Amino acid sequence: MARRSRCAATLLLTVAVGCGGGGADLGSGGSPGRGGGVGGGATGAAGGGARGDAGGGGQAGMGGGMQAGTGGSAVAGAAGSAGSGAAGSAGSGEAGRGASGGSGEAGRGGSGAAAGATGGGGGLRDAGADVVGASDASRPTDAGAAADANQGALASLTLHLAGDSTVMTYAAPTATADEGWGQELGQYLIAKVTIDNQAIGGASVVSFHDSSRWTNIINATRSGDYVMAAFGANDSGTVAGRHVEPAAFQAMFERMADEVKAKGATFIPVTPSALREFSGSVEGNVRLAPYAAATIAAGKAKNLLVDDLNARSVELLNMIGPSGAMLLYKGTDKAHFTAAGATKMAQLVAQELRRIGSPLAAYLK
Repeated sequence: MARRSRCAATLLLTVAVGCGGGGADLGSGGSPGRGGGVGGGATGAAGGGARGDAGGGGQAGMGGGMQAGTGGSAVAGAAGSAGSGAAGSAGSGEAGRGASGGSGEAGRGGSGAAAGATGGGGGLRDAGADVVGASDASRPTDAGAAADANQGALASLTLHLAGDSTVMTYAAPTATADEGWGQELGQYLIAKVTIDNQAIGGASVVSFHDSSRWTNIINATRSGDYVMAAFGANDSGTVAGRHVEPAAFQAMFERMADEVKAKGATFIPVTPSALREFSGSVEGNVRLAPYAAATIAAGKAKNLLVDDLNARSVELLNMIGPSGAMLLYKGTDKAHFTAAGATKMAQLVAQELRRIGSPLAAYLK
């Protein structure tokens, strides 16, 4: 019975994150989540096969809820309500295609074909990042902004990343090594975007701002660039020198926003990726909720669009459950990702740019 439950969870995760034209592994070919990325294959089809027979996408399987493309796609059969496997209720129209690439209605999207960027780096991991993700009851719909049809006319820019170990680039990435979502984000953006990933393990929003890494970002930022910042895993913990209260956390995000604006660039706050801690089969938001809320509040105070990775990643975890989450996180680690997990989080970040209508979405593949 335990083996059947594990297999069912693996199948659900495969539907949720998509798989390539053949095989049950995440991504097409090679190590999990790489090569094709999570939602791999040339089209990012959900549910495997050429057209995603598992009924991915749309509102099918969720009994209402979000449309494909938000929160890692509202896959059919999630929570078993629409039947799982090939029956899956097949969504609406073309639902089952592009559920993991997600933009607008089911059947559109389907990014995730190109390999993500790798790179050097290394550094400390977050210590004591050990709690829960977040659940957003509103389940917003996809804004449906299509990629710019004339991307050739777009100006080249740099996307600077500030964050902790959940974002950073690790040295010598492999199928089993830690990866941050920042090192996988490049596969969802066109070549006109250069990614400068300054994220480092152990950072809080305060320690990062006061470090040479933030100085590097500000010095390198030019008019027209973007800066994305995601913190919370360390800020919400109890390790001395890392904990930051939510009010101070919000204030520092607002300070960062002002400093980026002064450079003629655009600041995009990103809520923290979910920390894996289930209560039964439900992923809560006990520890990170105040920090996700503070990030959103900072965005509102500065009239900025916020990339709500926290809400989207918790929706994903609640769809795939504890067994499915084992494929995204390292062993029993509650914060750090495998290659498959980092790639999926990067995909959610990219999808969220489109959902919120960020101008940066024009650079998405």
